[in-house]
Amino acid sequence: MVGFDPKTATEAEIIQRAESLPGRLVGNLEDLVGGRSGQGKGDVGLTVERFFRIAQNALPEPDFPAAGIELKVVPLVHRGGSMRVKERTVITMIDYNSLVLETWTNAHVRRKLHILFVFFEHLPAESKALFPIRAVLLWNPDAVTGALLRADWERVRIKVRQGRATELSESDGRVLGPCTKGTDSTTLRDQPFSSVRAKSRAFALKPAFTFQLYKNAVGQVEKVESLAENIGLTGFDEFERLLLSRFDPYLGRTVGHVADELKVPPSVAKSYAAAVVRRIFGTKDFKSKIIEFQETGLTLRISRVTPGSDPYESLSFPAFVISELLEESWEDSDLLSKVEYMLVIPVIGNTKSTKQAECALGAPVFWRPDVNQIETIRREYEIFRTEIRIGHADRLTPASATSIIHVRPHARDARDTDVAPVIGPVIRKSFWINKGYVGRILRQEVSGTIGAASAT
Repeated sequence: MVGFDPKTATEAEIIQRAESLPGRLVGNLEDLVGGRSGQGKGDVGLTVERFFRIAQNALPEPDFPAAGIELKVVPLVHRGGSMRVKERTVITMIDYNSLVLETWTNAHVRRKLHILFVFFEHLPAESKALFPIRAVLLWNPDAVTGALLRADWERVRIKVRQGRATELSESDGRVLGPCTKGTDSTTLRDQPFSSVRAKSRAFALKPAFTFQLYKNAVGQVEKVESLAENIGLTGFDEFERLLLSRFDPYLGRTVGHVADELKVPPSVAKSYAAAVVRRIFGTKDFKSKIIEFQETGLTLRISRVTPGSDPYESLSFPAFVISELLEESWEDSDLLSKVEYMLVIPVIGNTKSTKQAECALGAPVFWRPDVNQIETIRREYEIFRTEIRIGHADRLTPASATSIIHVRPHARDARDTDVAPVIGPVIRKSFWINKGYVGRILRQEVSGTIGAASAT
């Protein structure tokens, strides 16, 4: 577009220019704007900025000042056979001293939430010039999302006002989290109301949320329902308590009886209890996914427990691909995205092999690990990555030697293998939360939990 000026461009002009991007390769843009980007992190973003003629600067104003629009370039990557957003989308650094003086009305981060997203696919084995641009989306939060963003912001602000910035963790946000950000993990900043310096952090949109935006941008259709619409949820302050209160009438009843009442067909599938739970929470179709769970990255897990509420097994996550595990960073890891916000529901059986239909529903627990738990999980995650990298994928540290997580096989059968460094094929594996720690979560012996008992 001849004469395009990012400083004066209108929203319509920005959209018109952006709509020419999908289907192009990053190398095509480099031909248009001149020069070649390097292979470092952020170089695709610099190329897209040059396409929009945005000069590199550190000014606090939006990338498109007249329209009040920010530009965010978001990498997608294939993980485990499906597409996902590769990393958090950093919105702005957190200044602890100014944060406590703000209200949501004038919050700095709020002014950064009118965003033009440019989604591209990161291809690990290819030059950046071959990365395809998949979609663009101009986004402004609607009322429901705005309420969720505000709740996340308030949670961070309250901790800082209490002199507890050192206790912030990624789990303090459902959509907008305070991720670590700095030259390295030791970068510290002053905070008000405490002499203890805290890690440098930034507000960032979580990958689960931005992936939903991507799916909207490409018109990806899937069977989802909104609990906000179905049960009249108007805000997220009471989101967890409302869902738990809906569970109360079913506590102690068998999965089979509840399934009959809510018209969920009998099944021997592992997902049977989860389907019943979705109906309890308010979905019209037991097969539907819940959009609020997807946007917040909420991980729902069913835990089979004894009548004394001791788990029969550790709690698993999906199997990982070793090459992808070794490439990712902790902050953008699949494990962190799964563990930082969880809903664990116990189903009580007399034995480990008791049929699901005969198991009773126990009290659900929402769990967001605190900063110390996150750090423990990170440390153990790095132990396993190191062991796999040096050729010990067949003799990893056992669960008995870790505090929260371990790695063990999670495969369909003996033929379901992955390739590990040095030693070659090994049975596919996944991360698991240790059985004993699952029990502590369900008994609410760890911080960051809210259970059904507190909903009444």
